Amino acid sequence: DAWYTAFALRCLELTGGIRYSDESADGDLDLDFTLFSFFDQSIPPDGIPDDFHFVAQDRRKKSFDGTTWLASLSYALTPEVQTYATISTGFKAGGFPLAAADTASFQSYNNEKSTNHEIGVKGSLFGDTVRFDSSIFYIDIADQQLTTAIMVTLPGGGPPVPVATEANAGQSHSQGFDLNFTAYPTAHLKLDAAIGYVDSQFDDYADQTGFQHAGEEFRFTPKWTTRLSGEYTFELSDTGLELSLYGAYRFVDEYRQGFGVFADPEFAIDSYNIVDVSTTLRGESWQFQIFADNVTDEYVETRAWNAFFFLPDGSRAFSTVMPPRRVGARLTVEF
Repeated sequence: DAWYTAFALRCLELTGGIRYSDESADGDLDLDFTLFSFFDQSIPPDGIPDDFHFVAQDRRKKSFDGTTWLASLSYALTPEVQTYATISTGFKAGGFPLAAADTASFQSYNNEKSTNHEIGVKGSLFGDTVRFDSSIFYIDIADQQLTTAIMVTLPGGGPPVPVATEANAGQSHSQGFDLNFTAYPTAHLKLDAAIGYVDSQFDDYADQTGFQHAGEEFRFTPKWTTRLSGEYTFELSDTGLELSLYGAYRFVDEYRQGFGVFADPEFAIDSYNIVDVSTTLRGESWQFQIFADNVTDEYVETRAWNAFFFLPDGSRAFSTVMPPRRVGARLTVEF
């Protein structure tokens, strides 16, 4: 019993830390622009009205501070395998919006705070031929910082205009797991696999219209992500050169963007699959690679938005897309 107790204590490790942050933000608003065609596609015959010219100026300064801490307990099940449990807090300083339309919308947003609970196991097996790292987590988030668009009536009057701004959600959380594996079946072959799952949800977030988004998932946050890759490397006989054959596959699940207000419509972004391959020849101080990215030439949309200024009814959606299939070569030389 005494020997077991001594062994257990040697394998038990407690880690802790605390940090204090104090940040100061200076906000300078200098606005001078003319607006005439958001809702009317033509300039009036007698010119642009004076009340469509807007000028605003403001100077603000605010400090944001926060204390974060971490406590972690780990235990070595064997010399190669370790399990751990961690509780940590996070802090993201507040600030001022980057594109305010007037002094009324030039308001600071609050700090974002989080508490992360994580349990995991990591290590190696079979003589270090398999390495792994896995964890499950639950994160509480207070005053989550979100980017959205609001409608602002400018000082000169006229129609309200959409303005990008940052705001705080009252309460939200996310939970999920991560699994990562690296295997070396032979001296020449390396295999990697990673899978992640995130279940996120707003617990309290009322937008500018007063609509409550509680129960909805985070924007731009796919539930499932997967990556698989393999690389086979070998030496070319009597040449001193090394040749590598590489292939990778990744999957990103569907996700949502936008909160459904006029200037920030909601869009569904489809899931996608990408395959990349390459062949690399390496010398002592150089390497030459031939690659093909997005081999199957998938059309991948990562973001969409309404060009409300393009058509009067704001019905035309535009997209940001990933590159199509690309085939090329790279030569790298070390000096």
